[in-house]
Amino acid sequence: MFDVIAGPGVPRPRLNGAGCARRRGCVLFVRNDCGTCVRVALPLSWEAAPVRKLSTLLAQRWALPVEEVHLESPRGPLADGQLLHAAIVPRETLYLKSGPAPAAATSDEPPKRPQLWVWGRRVDGCVSLLPEPQPGLSVHQERARRACASSPPRRIGRRVLTRLTRLAEPAPCPVAPFPLLTSADPHTPHARGRQVQAVALGAEHALLVTRDGLALSWGSNGSGQLGTGDEEPRSLPAVVRLLAATRCVVPSCGARCSGVVDASGRLWTWGEHQPANAPSSLHSSWINRHGATECGLGVREVAFGQAHAILLTTAGAVWTWGYNTAYCLGWAAAAGPGSALRHGFQKPREPLQLPPATAVAAGALHSAAVAAEGLLYAWGDNSVGQCGCGGGGCITLPAPVSAFDLTAEPVARVRCVGGTTIVITRAGRCYMLGGGSQVEVGGESDDDMPSDASDASENEMDPEGDTDWLGGGEARAAPWRCGLPGALGLKRLLAEDVADVATAQDHALIIGHRRPVRGMGYNRYGQALPGSRRLRLGAPVPFPLDLFNGARLSQLAAGGGASAAVSEGVENLAARCTAALLSALRSSDVVVCAQLLDWGLGCDTPEAKGVERECLRCVEANRMHVEAVWRSAGLPAARLDAALEQMRDAARDGAD
Repeated sequence: MFDVIAGPGVPRPRLNGAGCARRRGCVLFVRNDCGTCVRVALPLSWEAAPVRKLSTLLAQRWALPVEEVHLESPRGPLADGQLLHAAIVPRETLYLKSGPAPAAATSDEPPKRPQLWVWGRRVDGCVSLLPEPQPGLSVHQERARRACASSPPRRIGRRVLTRLTRLAEPAPCPVAPFPLLTSADPHTPHARGRQVQAVALGAEHALLVTRDGLALSWGSNGSGQLGTGDEEPRSLPAVVRLLAATRCVVPSCGARCSGVVDASGRLWTWGEHQPANAPSSLHSSWINRHGATECGLGVREVAFGQAHAILLTTAGAVWTWGYNTAYCLGWAAAAGPGSALRHGFQKPREPLQLPPATAVAAGALHSAAVAAEGLLYAWGDNSVGQCGCGGGGCITLPAPVSAFDLTAEPVARVRCVGGTTIVITRAGRCYMLGGGSQVEVGGESDDDMPSDASDASENEMDPEGDTDWLGGGEARAAPWRCGLPGALGLKRLLAEDVADVATAQDHALIIGHRRPVRGMGYNRYGQALPGSRRLRLGAPVPFPLDLFNGARLSQLAAGGGASAAVSEGVENLAARCTAALLSALRSSDVVVCAQLLDWGLGCDTPEAKGVERECLRCVEANRMHVEAVWRSAGLPAARLDAALEQMRDAARDGAD
């Protein structure tokens, strides 16, 4: 397993790349404090092994106390309980350090299993009406990904979308006696693998950051937005190898570009209108004239517009660069008539003349920032009132938005997308400025919807069918083709008790402090309201309560026709069993459904009520198959009716 390749008195052999490529499993390098470096070839069976197993083996090899050593990657210390598959990157160098692991890498709290859920028109070309765990993040799916890595990648994109038959009848299930519930499906939320910290979605790609500091990307790659250095798409998450030595913290996506902020505050960007199709440090790239300004250092967050970007530093400074269409960069030097700074790609010059800011956002052709005292500034395109100054024209310089009084409604956060600005006040009230997207979706019409969704009215502006969807007052309604519904020149109250909002070009997701997640906007693929086939939602509608197995959501993301959420749940046996049962029922596993009916639940816990509801839905959709499995087990039909009635009563009592 070990090959010494460097150290005191050890000659440096010439490595045979072809021989290393033929090795099975994972090859990595480990260096100790004495400078000795060994090459470690781990078999495939070690993928599910914890980091502690490898550190123990290395300590025994070098005759070191097991309790007094720990492993570190280029991204920082590794916790002993982490999986090797999730914590390391093949062929990287680890370091065996003396002393116990830092406190940040060890914790006495119950282990949490963050899970990434995706739904809508996903970036891999599939359509999911209900949230599903993202494939490719568990140990078992990693093996399957490598098995099919040699096959030619299929094109991923909107025009070659793989449309699933969402309304088709489920495939017949083979008639067999009830099996015991065996090992869990790797698609279930408790599958052990990479632990997601944050996720961002572009038009047709996704970028996530794990708690170990790794960046993973997948989806379309026509502009190099995956950071792989090529333009080949990926259907499953893959590590951005060029950032393997950097501890990534905050991901961000534009329509066809990506960026991450590392632990030191340095910004790395790639994709369309960025330095390259591989991750590059913005500060030292040609965009910043190779370090001419401080742009790209000490970054807190970054937002990408249609062809420009806005950056916020930890000190509260705001930088902008890109194409200055409609004055979206907010530069005073470009405000004059005929200024050359309005044409072509503009590089960072100096921070904007703004008070210290706490949040920034970028729409298609406008930008916004929130000052520390709670005042909202907006500039750029104002054709539909997205800058809060009526409708029409452009705002050349950052100007306070008079619609929000500093004393009555100080602003906490802002989100911009397309021609819409969404504002969240410190009191938790969510408002929309502008909206009424003027972007038409070519080649798409209501006739392409499934039969039960095409009945939606073209003028259906809110879920109740009311025509007064502007939230009171008189205003001219903007044409709503595929974007968020809004009012020209007015601010519209969307919801209260709001913690954050995730926005895409045509839909938005709202997460509250105490209320469930709500969605609104275009819903052709279920991206705004999972499980619903309504074409449009003109007002926020709450999600069903049992969509995420009762887990608490820590983050939402929206992009293109897809949505994503990161949930956190304490790892325990009850949660794992509930997740496995719910996943089986939602995939129309009639064998598990019939087995649950035979056993009966009879529990008063909220998790059991959710399983009962899913079991009843599975029976209603697959009654004939459930009856066939029931008869094959030699059980009378009368008992099936009695079990169904008992489960209905239990579900009804739980709802009451």
